[in-house]
Amino acid sequence: MVALLGELGVFEGFAADGEPIVDEGLRCRDPDERLWYRGRWYDGLYQGAGASADDHAQLARFDAAIDRWATWRDAGGRPAFAVPTSTASEADEPRALDRLSFAAWLDAQGLRSPRLRWMCDYACRDDYDLLARDTSAWAGVYYFAARRRAPGQSRPVIVWPDGNAHLIAHLARDQEIETGVAVVNVRNADEGVELTAIGPNGPFGVRADHAIVALPRHVANRVAGRSSSMPDIGAWAVANLHLRARPRVRPGDAPPAWDNVLYDSPSLGYVSATHQRGRDTGPTVWTWYYPFPGSARETRTALAGAGHGEWAAAALADLSRAHPDLESLVERIDVAFWGHGMIRPRVGSIFDPARRAAALADGRIHFAHTDLGGMALFEEALDHGVRAAREVLA
Repeated sequence: MVALLGELGVFEGFAADGEPIVDEGLRCRDPDERLWYRGRWYDGLYQGAGASADDHAQLARFDAAIDRWATWRDAGGRPAFAVPTSTASEADEPRALDRLSFAAWLDAQGLRSPRLRWMCDYACRDDYDLLARDTSAWAGVYYFAARRRAPGQSRPVIVWPDGNAHLIAHLARDQEIETGVAVVNVRNADEGVELTAIGPNGPFGVRADHAIVALPRHVANRVAGRSSSMPDIGAWAVANLHLRARPRVRPGDAPPAWDNVLYDSPSLGYVSATHQRGRDTGPTVWTWYYPFPGSARETRTALAGAGHGEWAAAALADLSRAHPDLESLVERIDVAFWGHGMIRPRVGSIFDPARRAAALADGRIHFAHTDLGGMALFEEALDHGVRAAREVLA
């Protein structure tokens, strides 16, 4: 990943210890996040205003526990939590976290502050489309600990103005990519692999020495004729609100941020698409995210009949509580439903042998996808892509 980010011009140099120094222009611009709570916007995602002494004490104990895990190393020097997860420790102590929920782990630490528990639930909804009670404690602690360079020090968030499109454009450059084609079957043959595909001119076949099937597992099973275990996949609704101007900023409120979260909402709030461009006035696009942390099957059934109007209205109503003048500023709302949006790290899934077996090659057919890493992160996708490419080269 460091090599890829170097190609993208992300680094302005390296520190004496080899740690890359991210170009300041690509670090998420301040303010990076704020929280709507009881009629006001506050800096950060932990609601400190009105917190009791016990709330603050529990937050300090939580941070100390996370710092302990961030600096934990096994006998071979491997960290408990690493990015990507394939480089993390396999020792018994971190593995034990995967056998209980994040909520149970918090209970065991005596951490029951409602403000802290809200923050932990939000983290699980944001990255995993789950609540803390359903999330593996390993994944819950990972969210807070994996990217800490040292106690209390997190690595910077890298944000491009055009988001992941920047990564896609770089990876696609100088490659021969055929679009408008659906591969429907991949099978091993006597001297390599054979693919059946359908393109603009009808079906056709391809013979190759190897194939990398970079598809979600439930699709890869069908295309490659596999019977690997099916992961738990979460669903999302996403709305892009196109604004001709910004809502009024009320005196005393924290200023608009990149990530804007509503405390008492089932949504994840919105991200400002123009924040990184340094434009704090004028037209913008807000991306509103709504996770469905419940049963994936029930959610997909509900989304099958979902309409644009009802979800555009839901997004507008949710955000209008914090921005009463929003409706008058919206020019259009685009809505998308992601019925199979991301793998969800439930209890027992991180060290599940079946998940790891799904990454094994089948003859000359190799597999790569985020769901093989157990969490829907770019670093997992890249790690499995590199692993599959190395299998082919070998």
